[in-house]
Amino acid sequence: MMIPKECKRLAEVDFPIAVVSKHSAREKSIRHGHPSTLHLWWARRPLAACRAMLMALLLPDPCDAECPEEFRAAARNTLLGKHGHPRRWESEVCTAEGLRKALLEFIGDFANWDNSANTDYLAVARALIKAAHPDETPLVVDPFAGGGSIPLEALRLGCEAFASDLNPVACLKVMLEDIPRHGPELAEELRRVGGEIKKQAEKELAEFYPKDPDGAVPIAYLWARTVRCESPNCGAEIPLMRSFWLCKKANRKRALRYRIIKPSPSGRGCREAAGEGYHGPHVLPKEHLEFARSLRKQQTDAETKMWYLLRDRRLAGRKFRRQHAFPPYVIDFYCHEASLVIEIDGGQHTEQRRYDEARTKHLEERGLKVLRFWNNEVLQDTEAVLESIWNDLQSPSPPTPLPEGEGSVPRVEFEVFEPKNEKEVPDGTVTRAKATCLCCNIVLPPERVRAQLSEQRGGADVIFDPSPRPSPKGRGRSAEQECLRL
Repeated sequence: MMIPKECKRLAEVDFPIAVVSKHSAREKSIRHGHPSTLHLWWARRPLAACRAMLMALLLPDPCDAECPEEFRAAARNTLLGKHGHPRRWESEVCTAEGLRKALLEFIGDFANWDNSANTDYLAVARALIKAAHPDETPLVVDPFAGGGSIPLEALRLGCEAFASDLNPVACLKVMLEDIPRHGPELAEELRRVGGEIKKQAEKELAEFYPKDPDGAVPIAYLWARTVRCESPNCGAEIPLMRSFWLCKKANRKRALRYRIIKPSPSGRGCREAAGEGYHGPHVLPKEHLEFARSLRKQQTDAETKMWYLLRDRRLAGRKFRRQHAFPPYVIDFYCHEASLVIEIDGGQHTEQRRYDEARTKHLEERGLKVLRFWNNEVLQDTEAVLESIWNDLQSPSPPTPLPEGEGSVPRVEFEVFEPKNEKEVPDGTVTRAKATCLCCNIVLPPERVRAQLSEQRGGADVIFDPSPRPSPKGRGRSAEQECLRL
């Protein structure tokens, strides 16, 4: 039985494009056991598409008037003999149209990589091709074989294959000669050599992946560009990350949380900040927010006048907030950009000097500058008060030296965890080009972030070589690097 030249092939009339495309796209993420892992090749054709198209080209269209009846009968018996075939096939294959649909459905299923080595699918595919070409085995010729996808799938379908290419690379030999002749032996040899390479790689890379105290071995490094906190009492590295989410997929949710390690007062290493474990999102206590709201409704005349002069960026273009909650205190006026606090004191403050001194010390330890004015100064000598604030905004105070024995800076340690809800995940450090320090909550404005990055003070790469090496002249400046170890 020969298929007449006038008989159209199945691919000429119909093809399960959507199903085959889905399986072809999935193949890109398959690594274990896939032939493409033996070597790389440019523009490699998906095996799923090659397998499906070859079958559709080798089989005739059952609905064509020139299709041999012998093929229709053999195709019906072969499809119904497949283990686990759909029951509807028993009635569908009785007609030529139903037989065509069954063949297309089988081709789409066979394009799945999981079924490519299934003995039932292989037997049915080869039997169908044998039914279409009973006299001789089909020969598939590919003069531009490249990575060898088409010839390999032709061999899988039981055809003979002839392949050539202008670029005679070893991949053709591997795909068309070694795999068909030495498949099992080649697989075993690859496992043996792969095991040796794995042991050697683990030995050479061990110093770059040191074990955690609990014995866990890190599998990767998450790197981020960093800038330095410019608060005189902090100086910590700020990783520039918009989000601490690592994965949001169902049943695989992972995120980062952190804890702050502050420098030891003695200068001998670092210590974990008292009462500070891994941080979730920074949320102000509800009672502080309510207290701040109540103070806004009970402003003194001096505070009302000062707020009129500061609001809407009226002074030096800086944004101020009034009655700003800064636990455990509520400060009168606060400029986040300049790290400036303005306190307006009434007569009662003469009797609570110790409280005010402790309050000021607490704020200054967090990198804030505090300006204090009396009520009568604001009401009677307004211009002098505004001039004092203006000068401070235009000429930032010099960095406060660290106390003796505190040469190091705070640092942040990260941990991967599985959040139960989104509220458990801390906010990222970057918002609208501004960077927030995780240690002191000071915000770096966009211009300072850009300036540091342009000066290469922010990290850009992960350096695995722990030993410093002098860079050749003319190669540019080195950058600080910071990586988050998972």
